[in-house]
Amino acid sequence: MCKSPFAFFRGTAHLFWEDLAARRSALPDGPLVWACGDLHFENFGSFQGDNGLSYFDLNDFDESALAPATWEVSRFVASAYVAAPSLNVTAAEANELVTLFLDAYQTALGDGKARWIERATASGMVRILLRRVSKQTRAMLINSRTIWKKGKRRILIDDEHALPVTDRQRNTVTRRLNELAKSQQNPRHLRSAAKSMGRVTAWAQLRSSGRQGSATADDIIEFAGASGWKRRLIDYGRSYETKVQRDYKRFVDTQSQRE
Repeated sequence: MCKSPFAFFRGTAHLFWEDLAARRSALPDGPLVWACGDLHFENFGSFQGDNGLSYFDLNDFDESALAPATWEVSRFVASAYVAAPSLNVTAAEANELVTLFLDAYQTALGDGKARWIERATASGMVRILLRRVSKQTRAMLINSRTIWKKGKRRILIDDEHALPVTDRQRNTVTRRLNELAKSQQNPRHLRSAAKSMGRVTAWAQLRSSGRQGSATADDIIEFAGASGWKRRLIDYGRSYETKVQRDYKRFVDTQSQRE
């Protein structure tokens, strides 16, 4: 978690919920939904359905809980601001990504239909991902890139997909890749990805509506039509990003003292 503020954010979901519980008035009320509990930029991915198609959706549910929709979405908003430096985007670009996410989320909720994203309906980087994973199974990928050695799987050094390197070479490549990343403009595909993430978040909440305490679809649609809640989510996300920076610095300082 010392790697970056975003890595710290990802590993401290409990601190987020504690802060939100202490500042409940910071967010507007929202209908109860089945939340994944740790919504952020890296908790979306692909999976293969029973019909053989590859889908893009939420992929982390070990902290799932029944919670207000605004609580779930506020964590994603905060993650966008915390992850901005890691994504090499400016504050203005982070604002744009958050707005795209929230607008797509609101529109999908208001539509009231639980849809899905698969290869035929995907766009941008999500479409590229689904095209790639649709051609192979997980077992095929693992078996093609690893070998068994002394009862354990090891990365296969085949001089094509993986090459042997010295520590010096590894450090040089890492440094140059970081320099290249910093020189690149903000990838446009992040915008389409943010919209896709907003939609699948809304569809997940609609799909589980009316189940085991979750609000009905009608209540969720009514919430989508309300005004003012997006602005408050953005304000909270920004304020929590500031808190993450403070907590991260204290955490790193403490770890350094222990060493």
